[in-house]
Amino acid sequence: TSVNGVTVFLSPDGLDTNDGLTVATPKKTLSSALSVSNVLTIIFLEGTYSLGTHFSSGQQINQDINIIGIGNVVIDNVSNQTPIRTYRSLYCENIHFKHGANTLVVELSSNDYEACFYHCTFSESNTNNGLAVLGGTCYVVECTAYGNAYDGFNYHKVSDGISNKCIEIDCVSYGNGTYNLSGADGQSSNASTSHDNSKIVRVNGEYYACHGGVIADKECDSANYGCKVGVSTVTDSANYPDRMSNFWC
Repeated sequence: TSVNGVTVFLSPDGLDTNDGLTVATPKKTLSSALSVSNVLTIIFLEGTYSLGTHFSSGQQINQDINIIGIGNVVIDNVSNQTPIRTYRSLYCENIHFKHGANTLVVELSSNDYEACFYHCTFSESNTNNGLAVLGGTCYVVECTAYGNAYDGFNYHKVSDGISNKCIEIDCVSYGNGTYNLSGADGQSSNASTSHDNSKIVRVNGEYYACHGGVIADKECDSANYGCKVGVSTVTDSANYPDRMSNFWC
């Protein structure tokens, strides 16, 4: 990522006719901010940014980008709508992603692409996961996931076979598995889960009260140090005894 890129400011009450280059002249929509020549960093000023007003359903970011929130910043996908999806290296700090079919999707189709999340929250996805990362390398530090329909943190490979490599440090995930609580899929909602020959290291995390194996790592390399893992809330233990577990590997 270039260190010489432009910083653009966004505000819920901004104007896309503004240049976005100062706090006093912020833009309003993500599309307008991304259209600024040589943009590298987008600063979200305090407030709630809603789908349909500040960004579009399934909006794609196909460039390296830093996304940083100042104060209390919420990106609200509204109901079960398709969230923002990023495809290149990403640094994200102090953003609360909320609602939607996943709250955010990161798809990294090259091992050269990295995503880093610091002090972010992923909550209340209506029909899927909180943070969903496919491929690439991912760093998740001091982040929280809660109340999502399925998993809090979810890691898979991309369709071309590039597996994910991830480290979670000082993360918290709880209360996931709020949708379709009966049947096989309803008993498989996790605090954090890695799949598809991925590699994951968790350090000092707290994971509890999810409707499935609380930590669930399948067909991957997993190491967990200093983590606290609580009790699964699976109700159909007769048919899914393996999923009523703290660790499900």
